[in-house]
Amino acid sequence: MKKLPSTLALLTGLFCSTAFATHSLPVQDFVQQHFFEGVPYSASKNYGVKDARQLEAMLKDPTYSESWGNIASLLGMIGDIHSFDALKTFIEQDKMGDYGDEHYRAKTTAIFSMGYLANHTKNKRVEAYLVSALSPTYWEDKQVATTRSSFKSRQDRNDNLSKYALLGLVLSGSPSAEAHIRQLKQGEGKKGTFRARVAPMLDGLLLEHQKINQKGYSQYYEDAKSQVQYK
Repeated sequence: MKKLPSTLALLTGLFCSTAFATHSLPVQDFVQQHFFEGVPYSASKNYGVKDARQLEAMLKDPTYSESWGNIASLLGMIGDIHSFDALKTFIEQDKMGDYGDEHYRAKTTAIFSMGYLANHTKNKRVEAYLVSALSPTYWEDKQVATTRSSFKSRQDRNDNLSKYALLGLVLSGSPSAEAHIRQLKQGEGKKGTFRARVAPMLDGLLLEHQKINQKGYSQYYEDAKSQVQYK
């Protein structure tokens, strides 16, 4: 069993080996499964825009709160520009408080999933959102409240949320997104703790962004799968 390089694993969810869905369940049932390494991108081909409408409704329904991370992930993979508004609302809603690790993880998954959405819709509104969210002050300006108790400060929380916006920009594969990542690497207008925290990742992320731009995410994902060795 072979592990992928950490950056590649982060962008594909392929951390070592994973079980891929070989058949299509109704989307409501599919997203309520447990995926150790996240929703497999390969499953997205089984669903379409009609399913996205159902996922958007589920993202508003606390009955499905334990599955919100899976719902947000698949919604980014299969959704359209209407799904952008649903994801943005989900990310930015909540009153102040610690709702637990799973809830917070669903929020960061939704931010990351904006990258899937930007990649396949090519819609500039989605990319613009990720660019704005790349600044940690964005989360304070929008009064985004969700957090978890392990953060030592609001700045730590803000930096962490912006890290997922950075990953989403990489996932988008957009040439203009690359320019923003390079600006961050060069330190243009992005000083402070966030840049210091992500600096060790930036060279690797730029390399993966270029691969996604050249191949498209679907082929990028398939190439990553081929690098995983199974027992």
